[in-house]
Amino acid sequence: MIRLTFALFITGLTSRYDAGVMQATIAARIEMGQLSAHSVAAHDGYVAVLDCNRIGDTLWIMVNDGRHWQTGELVDGGRWQRVLVTDCARRDGADGARSWMADNGILTELDYQTAARYGFTHLGAVPVVVSEVRPMIEVGQ
Repeated sequence: MIRLTFALFITGLTSRYDAGVMQATIAARIEMGQLSAHSVAAHDGYVAVLDCNRIGDTLWIMVNDGRHWQTGELVDGGRWQRVLVTDCARRDGADGARSWMADNGILTELDYQTAARYGFTHLGAVPVVVSEVRPMIEVGQ
């Protein structure tokens, strides 16, 4: 039996949370029972998205073509990053995040540590590709 899996790739931009903010969000969501410590530990990083129904979902991302923003070196060998959706833009839009993300093509907001691995903690946003299933090809293949 042959099993084919097709991946839909969405391209846009990713920004990042300030240091410590995503970790505080994760801790609160674990305390509320929305995430488990096991699921958090099983991922390379964490993201916020527009849709609050996605909290707890796994996404696969390729930031800046898998390369460090400043050096151009491959990050983690250019492999796709398995990230956990841990936060979302407020549904009521009261904080302005929802409209800011939509208006600026921001697909995800990364945790600070993941952004640091890619060297863009000082930038507003960088290119990202997002997939719901693990792509079978890595950078450089």
